[in-house]
Formats: sequence, structure tokens, C-alpha cells
Amino acid sequence: MHGNWKLLALALALTWTLAAFGEEMVWRGYITNRVADVLGRTRWAWTAALVLVSIAFGFAHEYQGAVGVIENALDGLLLALLYVRFGNSLAVPIIAHGVTDTVDTVLLFLGKYPGV
Repeated sequence: MHGNWKLLALALALTWTLAAFGEEMVWRGYITNRVADVLGRTRWAWTAALVLVSIAFGFAHEYQGAVGVIENALDGLLLALLYVRFGNSLAVPIIAHGVTDTVDTVLLFLGKYPGV
């Protein structure tokens, strides 16, 4: 992707549609709520749902290796906390997810992504 403007544009479009919007709708908007439902929607249930779904979110990024799993699990937990903190609104986690992935994408484009 380094220096390829067309690939950067495609990657940013996919970042915001599939990753930011899509993943937040699925992981925070749907799966987290279903796990909280199954566990009874108590405070404990929500806490367990946030932790369990964040771990699963990390493992969904297994193709990124062990560091990617851990990083994405932690990111997922932070996004889940934003989701709950802002009244179960997906707007803030979608924006946060999009911004962080945009930074990663631009760093890849510039050839400055750590470890690559």
C-alpha cells in the first residue's frame, strides 16, 4: 500500500464501512446485547458481556498474530466501554474505531507503520 493513492482510498472506504460501521454494529450493537440478554441484563451481565465479547473480538483478529489478538481484545473492551458510557449509542465507538483504523491505514500508506 505504501505510496499507492488508489489503494489508500479503497482501504479508507473499507475501513469506515466494514471495520468501523460494520464491526461496531455486529460486535457492540448486536453480539454484546445478545450476551447481556442471555445473562439477564443485570450490571454483572453487562460486565461479563463486555469482557467476553471483547475477548471474542480479539480472537476474530487471530490472523494478526498473538499481538493482534491482544491489541484487538483491549481495543474491543475500550470500544465497548464507550458504547455503554454513551448510553448504548454506537456513534462514539464507530467514530473511535474509524479514526484509529484510519491512523493505521495512513501509517501503512506512508510506510511508517511500526513493525512493517
